Amino acid sequence: MPITKRKPPEKPPKKVRLSGSLIEKLPLLDRDYLVADTDVPRLKLKVTPVGNMSFLLRYRNADGVEKKYKLGNFPDMSVSLARRTAAVHLNNIAAGEDPAEERAQRRHGLTLNELYERFMREHALYHLRQTTVRNYKQIYGAYIEVGVGRKPLLAISRNDVLDVHRSLSDTPYAANRVLAFIKRLFNWANENGLFQEKPNPASGVKPYTEHQVERLLSEEQTARLADALHQIRFERPATEASINTILFMFFTGSRRSEAMRMKWDDVDLERRTVAFIGAKSGDRKQAMSRALLEWLVELKLRSSGVFLFPGSKKGEPIKDIKKTWQRVRTRAGLPNFRLHDIRHNVLSDIAAANDIATAQAVGGHKSIRSTMRYIHAKSALTQAALETSGDRVEKTFLLGKLNNET
Repeated sequence: MPITKRKPPEKPPKKVRLSGSLIEKLPLLDRDYLVADTDVPRLKLKVTPVGNMSFLLRYRNADGVEKKYKLGNFPDMSVSLARRTAAVHLNNIAAGEDPAEERAQRRHGLTLNELYERFMREHALYHLRQTTVRNYKQIYGAYIEVGVGRKPLLAISRNDVLDVHRSLSDTPYAANRVLAFIKRLFNWANENGLFQEKPNPASGVKPYTEHQVERLLSEEQTARLADALHQIRFERPATEASINTILFMFFTGSRRSEAMRMKWDDVDLERRTVAFIGAKSGDRKQAMSRALLEWLVELKLRSSGVFLFPGSKKGEPIKDIKKTWQRVRTRAGLPNFRLHDIRHNVLSDIAAANDIATAQAVGGHKSIRSTMRYIHAKSALTQAALETSGDRVEKTFLLGKLNNET
């Protein structure tokens, strides 16, 4: 029986005008091979021994390094679509972009979690206040780390940021703090060459409106709070330092952290000034009222330590006043009145009695805009102002006219 020779496989073309019908007729070899398109010379079709076919773009980047970039699989991607996509990428490559490198970065580049670690280590540690660092850690761990934090920076889109923001729509304040921190991380990455030539994905995401609740005390509520402070001090002598810290906040309008770390070296009883060192907006000095002076003189006589409000450990300031404050506000029937609302009340009272500039000086704000967030018109004062205005209108426009008519 004669031996028939096996017909050698058909040799595929190296270059041809690609079309769907032509691709379907291409032979399969025992190795991969490429067919170049004559319309877009850098567009190639890759054919594998098992019949998989995909469109590739071969190019050299700005450094002259040859790269391959997969556009898509045939027949999922048509020839015409492959040509259009290749043309777009070739224009971008001519402008200096490197699509293959960008894809690698999206898959294996610096993740948001890694960026966060660098930000905290290289920037926050040296340039941010401890309270800010602590807040950032809480925000990141609670809302960012497990989800979008695992993604490479280049893979994070505006929709990813929107998803995180919308997931916190029930808590607008937290949602906006998360949004602001993500935006800051990407800005820092851009400033340090870690994320360039792409818009910040958090830009353009509109923060939620935060409805501020007026927590200004009436005279009756203030009296209840004073009674509660006195009762708790009498019932729980161990709360002495906490109660005094709260009173100091009412005297000065200071922040809780500023009051808690106050040292006697920062108090000048002779010149009647209090120095807030390491405050949020920088060091500042504040004048002392007569009542505060007398209270501090009495407190000084009973003090032997470095801090005005000593903690349970010798030589350290008080660490926490929240438990005491919870007892006080519950006893006063003001369960939603926050420690920071003390500052709002003090600055609002000063602005009402004097002017906003004075409130700004007391609050230690660098801009009047910051002070405005703390200034609220008390309902009683608003009512009184409207009554005065109403009397003036009645006298000018109504009573005079009625008298003339009669």
